[in-house]
Amino acid sequence: MASAKSIKTLDARVERAEETLRGASESLSALAPPVEARVQHEAYVASLRAFTTELGTTLGRVGSMTVCTAGGVFADLSGKLQMLDQTGKALRALGDYPAPTSCR
Repeated sequence: MASAKSIKTLDARVERAEETLRGASESLSALAPPVEARVQHEAYVASLRAFTTELGTTLGRVGSMTVCTAGGVFADLSGKLQMLDQTGKALRALGDYPAPTSCR
């Protein structure tokens, strides 16, 4: 996304990111994490969904040319991206734990 040189390319990359992240959040929400990781897992999935929703809103802004650069996209997403980073760190702080049986 950061190297997009045109609105068309930026639009396509934001759209691809949104689709990819939507699939990731759906896959993660289907997992049953261990009890000791459930709260952090659910918080991470919720923040990933919120980020994906915001990415969709930003995609509309790129399409309407309200946001025209990769830097503008990142600025538009900064709050949700920070929340995603925080919830990811909280989940990662738990360290390794056994994978659910559906992942083995």
